[in-house]
Amino acid sequence: MNRERAVPSLSARDFEALWALLHELHAVLDAEEFVRLVLSRLPALIPSEITTFDEMSPTSGASRHWVTPEASVPLRLLPIWEQVMHEHPVLDYMLRTGDTSARTISDIVPSTAFRRSKFYNEWYRRIGVEHALNTSVDTSRAEGLVVGVGLHRRTPDFSERDRTMLNLLRPHLAQAYHNALVVAGLMSVLDQRREGVIVLGRNAQTLVATPTAVTWLREYFARDGHNEGRLPGPLHDWTFRQLREFGSKNRLPGPQEPLVIDVARGRLIVRLVETAGGPVLHLTEERHSIPRETLEAWRLTGREAEVLAWLVEGKTNAEIARILGARPRTVEKHCERIFQKLGVENRTAAVRRALDGRSGVFQPMRPTHAVSR
Repeated sequence: MNRERAVPSLSARDFEALWALLHELHAVLDAEEFVRLVLSRLPALIPSEITTFDEMSPTSGASRHWVTPEASVPLRLLPIWEQVMHEHPVLDYMLRTGDTSARTISDIVPSTAFRRSKFYNEWYRRIGVEHALNTSVDTSRAEGLVVGVGLHRRTPDFSERDRTMLNLLRPHLAQAYHNALVVAGLMSVLDQRREGVIVLGRNAQTLVATPTAVTWLREYFARDGHNEGRLPGPLHDWTFRQLREFGSKNRLPGPQEPLVIDVARGRLIVRLVETAGGPVLHLTEERHSIPRETLEAWRLTGREAEVLAWLVEGKTNAEIARILGARPRTVEKHCERIFQKLGVENRTAAVRRALDGRSGVFQPMRPTHAVSR
């Protein structure tokens, strides 16, 4: 912003809208959700007909765009953008100077000259806009990369109020964007280690979860459902009780016992961890196994033991056949012999027999905190 330009005073409504959006931005720890939030909420703060979140590298010609409304920039036009984006006045200015503050195109080049430019006629004229207000959330001059937000409209040009609003928002956009990328990187590392981690916000809502955690929630809480942003009912209730117990000042809370969910395939152990950044759920899974002594007591062959193990995992005969490289009919014969040796009539009873361990050798795992299912 030029030093001579007077900074307009913002209304109480403007500050209230800024304050609300800042809180929303800093509560998002997922990169894709961050972009969706920016595209959906920013036009309400600064009116625009087309809003974009862009990753642009004019030197390499590479770019990625998130646009709302999506139909406003047809995909067939993107090759044209890649040919002319190096001539975008604000993009060029940011890469030359490193200045990431909010700028309109008219700040850089007079409107009459801009309308004669190749960039305007090849790009803006095609998408039907005349004016733009741009800022960056990340700029690397060495790599020729700009990650930024663009607001576009036909008329009128963006005002000093609009510029001030975006400049006040810009450092928070940058911080929230980098926070989301850092968390995404951590989640990727954790998932490579098969770690189940869920970062929680206020009222025990899910802010971000590793794919492993999401998979386990679906498998162990199938009847209760699971959607992004909310824990399954029993887990939400348990977590909320733990947070309320820990936050009570009326009495000293006891140690937090884990929540243990037992199903046929194994057990899920959930622990609530209080961190400086907020509550985190850590999930671990223990698969049920059948001890060697139990298998020997039942006089199962090696292949029958394999088939029984996969029955406990919930696999069908066809799935077991594919896993073992056998025919489904062969697996069926193995199952018949298993049922006979275990003294049961069907696969459900065989799985229950395996988990109950009625030979007196196998002791089943018991939950310390059970959820009624």
